[in-house]
Amino acid sequence: LLEASSVGRACIAYDTGGCDSLIIHNYNGLIVKSNSAQELAVELEYLLKNPQIRLEMGANGRKRVKELFSSILVINKTLQIYKDTIGC
Repeated sequence: LLEASSVGRACIAYDTGGCDSLIIHNYNGLIVKSNSAQELAVELEYLLKNPQIRLEMGANGRKRVKELFSSILVINKTLQIYKDTIGC
């Protein structure tokens, strides 16, 4: 999801495994109920038939990834983990 969002792709994900920490329903993608192939098919068809919405969700996903996972943020978070681990 992270990689797809980073290149501007709208995502569809099941509501498991923390997917909703990256995907905001109807903003940068769609969340469907776990194990619901029918709902997944409906949402896939929705995005296929609505290219403008698909593009908007993709752009929103790219923006969200930049906000949450920029190189500087990831480096600073990693450094903080190391500092916390060694007690600095």
